Amino acid sequence: MSDDDRCLRCGNDFEYDRGSCPNCGWDSEAFRERGRYGLARPGTGEWDDD
Repeated sequence: MSDDDRCLRCGNDFEYDRGSCPNCGWDSEAFRERGRYGLARPGTGEWDDD
């Protein structure tokens, strides 16, 4: 297992495609869905359609 397969919350080794971290419950899919570490907001960095 590489360093890319470590939990971003606790550092435990686990495979992202198997769901959440067995150690702390961190879920990589939910993390990706939030977008930009949860900082994405509508109207930020978007081009106008003009």
